[in-house]
Amino acid sequence: MDDPNITVDEYIRLEEEKARRRGKVYNWETATYGKI
Repeated sequence: MDDPNITVDEYIRLEEEKARRRGKVYNWETATYGKI
């Protein structure tokens, strides 16, 4: 995690946003990317 000041929920939301922009889905439970 890059920023220790953000919560896990915020981190997950950021990762989901990044993944969505790349056209992929972010599965935070396993922390893996999968093609949509």
